[in-house]
Amino acid sequence: QDDIDLLLTLVSNAAVAIENARLYSSAKEDAITDGLTGLFNHRYLHETLDSMINQNKVMPFSVIMMDIDLFKLYNDLYGHFEGDKALMRIGEILRKTLRKEDIIARYGGEEFTLILPGLDVQEAFNVAERIRTSIEEDFHSFNNINKFLTVSAGVACYPAHADTKEELLK
Repeated sequence: QDDIDLLLTLVSNAAVAIENARLYSSAKEDAITDGLTGLFNHRYLHETLDSMINQNKVMPFSVIMMDIDLFKLYNDLYGHFEGDKALMRIGEILRKTLRKEDIIARYGGEEFTLILPGLDVQEAFNVAERIRTSIEEDFHSFNNINKFLTVSAGVACYPAHADTKEELLK
């Protein structure tokens, strides 16, 4: 009976440890994930850029900053629910368009930032153009010209255009 009691105690302690590890992992994931789109968030983007620049993990890499054109007006016209649906749809387009190793983050309300390891500025520009075109086609395909959205993008490459994270994002 003593052996059984000891085993039950050990199993209970192990179950608590496993549950705590699962909760920690979930909380860690929530801390770096945008709740609406499921993409990485602003915090994760900055941590990743710091790591990539300070540790010279990947050279070169490019960054694309994308902004949804006239998104405030879109929200004003159709409401925040439709605006949220549009953000989620754009997040899906980004996931489908980019490579597995690329990092996609929601930078702000209607802004997305992409980190493209190993791509130079011309290659990143081509990616940005492909994304821009995909978003235009996707929103235009809803046969409702009133809900047509477009994006604008800027591209920069590390280390060609900037030595620091701040300069790169600027």
